[in-house]
Amino acid sequence: MDQDPIKKIIHTAAPQLWKNFKFFELGAPLHNVFECRLFSDAFLLGEARDLGPISVLNGVPHRRYGDDYAMKPVAILRTFDHRPMEAWSPKETSSFSHYHGGQIFDEAAALLGLILDVRVAAGLPERDFLIDDDPFGRPTLYHRDFEPSYNPGRRSEQMPRLLRQTSMEPLSRLTTLGQLCEADATALVKAARMFQNATWIANADPAMAWLMYVSAAETTAVRYDTGASAPDIDPATSYPKIVKILEKSGRMDLLPEILGALRPQTRALAKFLHFIARFSPRPPEPRPQHGAFDFSELSVRAAMKSIYTHRSNALHSGTAMPLPMCLPPSVGKQGEVVETPWGVGTETRDANWLHDETPMLLGTFAHIVREAILGWWLELEAAPIPRPPGDPAH
Repeated sequence: MDQDPIKKIIHTAAPQLWKNFKFFELGAPLHNVFECRLFSDAFLLGEARDLGPISVLNGVPHRRYGDDYAMKPVAILRTFDHRPMEAWSPKETSSFSHYHGGQIFDEAAALLGLILDVRVAAGLPERDFLIDDDPFGRPTLYHRDFEPSYNPGRRSEQMPRLLRQTSMEPLSRLTTLGQLCEADATALVKAARMFQNATWIANADPAMAWLMYVSAAETTAVRYDTGASAPDIDPATSYPKIVKILEKSGRMDLLPEILGALRPQTRALAKFLHFIARFSPRPPEPRPQHGAFDFSELSVRAAMKSIYTHRSNALHSGTAMPLPMCLPPSVGKQGEVVETPWGVGTETRDANWLHDETPMLLGTFAHIVREAILGWWLELEAAPIPRPPGDPAH
């Protein structure tokens, strides 16, 4: 390297958790240890110690009668902070491409929730060690933020699979974070944060959760694309009305020019579709007898196009996500969860949607997005994707 690796990481625009992993791996001195609570409505089994510079300790939460899966503190996140003090010095230039609105413990909680498929958020640091050599640690109350506030909503659970007991053993995957380049780590953490926030508000505001889940997938899709991997959109299938108008008027010669004008939008959709198709998800188990989504390639692609269109309409024209896609699912006797809206269509609140326009429920899409992001992360661990010249390297 042409400069000190510690200083290079200090000046890199990347998530704080990734930086702390890199500092830890480079043998940077330990500056502090702090702990904060993790809040979840799931039950975490076991512990996950020595995951590089972090450990997740089981808080052994008390079960209340009839309230097993209420939101509660479930674990303690212990962070061994190797970030040098120089990392906090004022910068002379702006740097915010890696910004996601949270802190280092929020990043850890987001990745934990993504890996374990649980709803989880971090509280504030409550105890610092090594600050004044107190062997018992020093309680801290000086943080300005607030504890995570959870609204369970007025309807049933959007994603019943989250309310369960699950082992912390898969968290060993966190140790691979430092092996990623800064650009990959940034996309992963930003997507995980978006996914975490969507899951947190899914019951109270499912329409907003839809938008955030799409953004989570799109964040990693853009990074995965590298500018060349996603195929162009087929105009006959993506813009059939435009093609028909041009054919009827005998002006098909205008199609290339029109597609050129639409290219920024079509490329965004192409990246999204290509990413989901590349990391095609496994259907959740157990399968429902009725209301099951068809996870075939063609069905997934059609559904993703419809969902992306709804998201664009919500962002750019103020048309809310369809109500049928925001309703909670019914659950069978064996725990099977319905994945699609019922019936051939829905009419409510002076609006009407056909069944094909509402391809799945929120929990089904969250499953697809999570599987795709985790599949991408696994591919990065095995064989990093090709990067164009000038792209950050490992």
